[in-house]
Amino acid sequence: MMSELTKTGEEINEMVEVYFKRLSKNENVNWDDFDDILQQIVQFTMEHQSPLDSFVDKHKEVREHFLRRANRHEFPALKYVVYLNFACVVQLDGTTIDNLLRYGNDVLYPRLQWPDKLNILHTCVQANVPYKHKVFNKVAIDIMLADYVTLVLEMNLEGII
Repeated sequence: MMSELTKTGEEINEMVEVYFKRLSKNENVNWDDFDDILQQIVQFTMEHQSPLDSFVDKHKEVREHFLRRANRHEFPALKYVVYLNFACVVQLDGTTIDNLLRYGNDVLYPRLQWPDKLNILHTCVQANVPYKHKVFNKVAIDIMLADYVTLVLEMNLEGII
């Protein structure tokens, strides 16, 4: 996911404008477009250390839409890490982060790829959540029981980046 070039603030702003214009006209909205917007915002924020409201005009709408989708878990397992990263890097809301961590660990875990599982573990340890040992044990046992070939194929550099 991170291999995609980061767009400029103006390009991200244009993506947001187009998305919300389609949404307001009740046109067919592609949810992947919003997920791409979140990913671009995370990358831009990490590269430039800029808060969301400094480069996105409709930052309140983006946050509201993110919170609605995150709290209702309206995203596929493949996009889980985008929502977790947005919550950790941009939203900075402990309740949302905890909600996403628990959802990822309890519900999505069997469908996640190895980098996503390790991302959950890393975030749990960094946030020092009370259930971090449970997550660590789950990932450790999963690694021990994993087929070596599958593990190596999923843990390649391209899969992680």
